[in-house]
Amino acid sequence: MPDRNDSEPLYRQVYAHILEDLVSGVYKEGDLLPSEPQLQSIYSTSRITVRQAVSLLQEQGYVKKASGIGTIVVSTKRALQLDKIISFKEENRDKETNSKQISFSVHSPSPLIAGQLRIGRNVPVYDHERIRFVDGKPIGIQRVYVPEGLIILDEQLVSGPDFSLYETFQKKDIIVTDAIEEIEARNADERTANLLHLKKGAAILFLSRITFDQNRRPVEVAEIVYRADRYRYKVHLNNKDESDY
Repeated sequence: MPDRNDSEPLYRQVYAHILEDLVSGVYKEGDLLPSEPQLQSIYSTSRITVRQAVSLLQEQGYVKKASGIGTIVVSTKRALQLDKIISFKEENRDKETNSKQISFSVHSPSPLIAGQLRIGRNVPVYDHERIRFVDGKPIGIQRVYVPEGLIILDEQLVSGPDFSLYETFQKKDIIVTDAIEEIEARNADERTANLLHLKKGAAILFLSRITFDQNRRPVEVAEIVYRADRYRYKVHLNNKDESDY
């Protein structure tokens, strides 16, 4: 139930509760959400609050409103935005998140990583891998490479529950401005399947990302695997040149 003493707006609390029901399978694709009066009763809140919560779900592609029918569930997978760079915590701010460290080391980069970071192979990189959890369930594996000279990292720091790479960048006046990201559909190998509690061969999403700072300098290479049954991608495309139409 929404907590009126919580600093989080009530509509976002209602949104988070409904989203959890979508992701956990209480509501399935094609189901109707309860009506506005029913949601008001369930969450003991106003119609305006309910409308704001449902509108946010609709905006993010989870539901759609059908005249004369009601609000229909169209997706139960979490949406990852491709048009903005946000941290894992921000991406899942309505959920309980945590990470489990797999490995941390400093070593010479491979030719591929060195090329992506635009550094020589004699420049050491931090190599940090961890499992990401949402509400206690493993949803992804993240491996990050950062040039050693940019910031100071150690195993104790990166294994902390509140560690955020982007916040560490900000403390050194490194502002993340944009990124290039490639996405592939893959099948989980045995290691990935074990870490994400999947069957070997299950569908996964593989992301390769190069992140740049305000000086167009590569500051991070990330390789991320997500469970395909828990995530989908959403991107806003804008045609700035209408002369082709």
